[in-house]
Amino acid sequence: MAAIEELFGKQLNVINVGLASMAESIQDQGGRVVDLDWQPPREDVPRLRFTKSGASIEDANQEWWIASSAGSPY
Repeated sequence: MAAIEELFGKQLNVINVGLASMAESIQDQGGRVVDLDWQPPREDVPRLRFTKSGASIEDANQEWWIASSAGSPY
């Protein structure tokens, strides 16, 4: 029995929405995988770019990145 089957007690069937290496790892352990080539929409979807209060998610991510790169929590 493959390691993944030992963990779950049966063959695992997975829809992979990510890295190919994740699918390969599951397949190497006896699981069945369907790769889904999907990316979230980014352009022209305001709810994915701004919070409900109107703050830019991209700006907030950039601010966090600068602070964390400098070793500051905020």
